[in-house]
Parts: sequence; structure tokens; C-alpha cells
Amino acid sequence: MNLFINEVNDTWILDLDNNKFGWQVTFKPVTVGAYGERYLWRHGTRFLGMSGTILDPEIMAEDLGIDDYDYHRLDSTFPVANRIIHYNPVANLKYDRMQEELPKLAIEVASLIKKHAGDNVLVHAVSNNIRDYLVGALPLQGISPDKIMMHNTDNRADQLTLFKSRRGYTMISPSFDRGVDLPECKCVIICKMPYMSLADKQVKARLAIPKGQRWYNMKAIQTVMQMTGRAVRSPTDVCDIVILDRQFDSLLARTRHMLPKWW
Repeated sequence: MNLFINEVNDTWILDLDNNKFGWQVTFKPVTVGAYGERYLWRHGTRFLGMSGTILDPEIMAEDLGIDDYDYHRLDSTFPVANRIIHYNPVANLKYDRMQEELPKLAIEVASLIKKHAGDNVLVHAVSNNIRDYLVGALPLQGISPDKIMMHNTDNRADQLTLFKSRRGYTMISPSFDRGVDLPECKCVIICKMPYMSLADKQVKARLAIPKGQRWYNMKAIQTVMQMTGRAVRSPTDVCDIVILDRQFDSLLARTRHMLPKWW
């Protein structure tokens, strides 16, 4: 409560949500940079942070309140042939073109699933709307509805465990971009570029401060990289990775200078 009284001010983001648990109120700072030293960095003399997607260390350091740091980038030890990324821009999934482009997306997703019959396939739907559309449209393209899996917030962990134990199934998820290991998958499909929602008050506020657009583009390509890495978890894992959204062209043009050569 002391933290709340002393720190929360008009620069923080306030969210009100009326859900099945009742009214919930959330307060967030735009970034945690102002609190990093006080609540974390002063408790140690040296910290090591590791990730495959620290693409812009300057922005990351500023957002976390780090003044003094060294940054080193290493190559991937996984064979390139095992993790080829195929770009097949069959759909242009801009917001104003979504409805007319989704049928093209469904046809190609179904084609890839058929190509990998007997294998597990992970489809990064990015949004609930695209997930729901594909769940309804894929059976019309000859994909058995009994072989299609999805999840919601409540059963996410259970459905993930079940998917990992099966073979020949397709998981369509809006949120398996991070934190899941799926070496059982032999195909990973990225339906849409994962730009953060501009309806999110925190995202909108972060965009308005210095380097905001750079940060926004970095977060999108960072998520794409994370998506491509879900199934290749060791040097012996092999997976086809396919990007289907034509918007990848423009995102790549804005972020190519950030990307590690190994990717």
C-alpha cells in the first residue's frame, strides 16, 4: 500500500475490468525503468540476462532502468537446415482486409496440415478471432475436426499437455509464442504479424515516448522469432516453419538491422 500511495500518479495506466471474478482494477507504469534500481539491481553486484531475442539492448536497458551494461551476441549452434523459415505470403492480414483475406489463409493452412499428415502442427493464430475462424474453416478444407485442438485461458496448460502426448494433431493457439517447448511439432505456421494492440493503454503510452515506434516494431519481430523457435529446441530437432502474412515484408524492412545473422 505504501508503494501504491507513494508511486502511483497520473502517468500510470489504469485499467478497469468487470469479469467473472467481479471488478478488477490494474495499475501499471508505462515502463518499470524508474523502479529497477530500487527493487532489483541494488540487491546484487552483477546480473546475467540471457535470451535469443534481445534485439535492441539500448531500449531494453532503458525500459529496465539499467545504466551500465555489456552486451554480447552469440551464434546459434543448431543446424540451419533443421530450422529453415519459409515465407509464403498468401494473405495480407491488415485490419481493413482481414475478412476477404482469411479464406486464403485457411486454404494454405489446410494444405500445410495435409502435407504433414501424421505430424503435430502448431498454428500461431495470434488472435482469438483468427483462431475461431480457422477452427470453423479447416474442416471445410478436409481437415478432420477431431484432429484440431484449441484452448482458452482456463484450460491452456491441460490442452498443451494433451497435445504433447498426441501425434497427428493440429493446435491452433493465439498465445503459444513463448514459454512452450514443442519438439514434437514438425510444422509451425505463423498466420499474422503479432503487432501489439493499439487499443492497449500501456502500449499506446509506450509508443508516445522516445523510441516508441522502434520499440513497437522490435516487439513484433521479437515475437515472430519466438514463434519460430517453439519446435526446434535442440540440435537434432527438425521443423518446417512457414510465415503466411504478407505484412512480414514491411516488418522485416523496418527491423532487419536488429536481427541476428543466425536467424
